[in-house]
Amino acid sequence: MKVTMEIGKHKSEIVIQDFHEEYFVRMIYIAARTVADQCMKCGIDKKEVEEMMLEEVRTALEDIEKNKKK
Repeated sequence: MKVTMEIGKHKSEIVIQDFHEEYFVRMIYIAARTVADQCMKCGIDKKEVEEMMLEEVRTALEDIEKNKKK
């Protein structure tokens, strides 16, 4: 599995060969915290950051469900 994360001008790609769900979930938590921290440092309101991130999570979960059905 290849995971790509972009924050502004910065892009990071990680290849996960042995899928360990615990490590993957931890990586997602760290990414979410990093994004939230950077948004708030840029002056974006906490509520706006929260709404944006929750919408992304909802969309990701919907995409996963759609892909499972294929």
